[in-house]
Amino acid sequence: MHEKDGESIIKEQRINGQTFDNNGKLWDSISEPKKQDIAKQMAKFLVAMHGSGDITPADKSIKTMFDNTELHNATDMINAYEGVMPKTLATKLLKAEEYLSNADISDEFHVLTHRDLRINNLMYDQASGQMAVLDFEMAGIDNVYRDFVAYASASSMPWDYTKRVISEYNAIENKKYPIKINPVKVQNMLVYAIINECLRNVTPEQNKEKQIQKNKNSLNVWYPRSTI
Repeated sequence: MHEKDGESIIKEQRINGQTFDNNGKLWDSISEPKKQDIAKQMAKFLVAMHGSGDITPADKSIKTMFDNTELHNATDMINAYEGVMPKTLATKLLKAEEYLSNADISDEFHVLTHRDLRINNLMYDQASGQMAVLDFEMAGIDNVYRDFVAYASASSMPWDYTKRVISEYNAIENKKYPIKINPVKVQNMLVYAIINECLRNVTPEQNKEKQIQKNKNSLNVWYPRSTI
């Protein structure tokens, strides 16, 4: 977007391909070499974006992105499910919270981020093998880890994709910053973020039983496919 003769002009470009889907069919259909190439393309894009502006150490953990929500800790989330959350998942959530609360934040920096890298905003053209990133509406200065945990976490890419991108990102040496993304930290953030988002619409005014069951079904389908 730019100004011309006192008017705002928006430039748009048509891109071939299709966006990724919630059930992972597009990602699963891509060959192993092409998956790795997608990860490389994405890593190069992120390195370029993250290094295009000022870089400053983060003064607080990425976990604080959840602190402004009504359900801002693991106990609140577990209680919101009123006993229907599987014990194994509740245990993993509590462990994720403990990890994030005690994690070293020296690897967290404020950089220029996209902030919304969910499946709907990633397009892939199977004919050309090209990836495209869409929708920069939310782009801005934020914690570098934000681009590895999608804003709409239940619409995050599969963990296999994220793990590959992190590996390729960390392997790029010509960075102007010392950032190395910790995959264990990302895994724990995804556990926390996915459950937090599934519960976001559970309020006392709603039919809780129906809403909780819907969210439980969402977790059962999405969580095993997308994270560790």
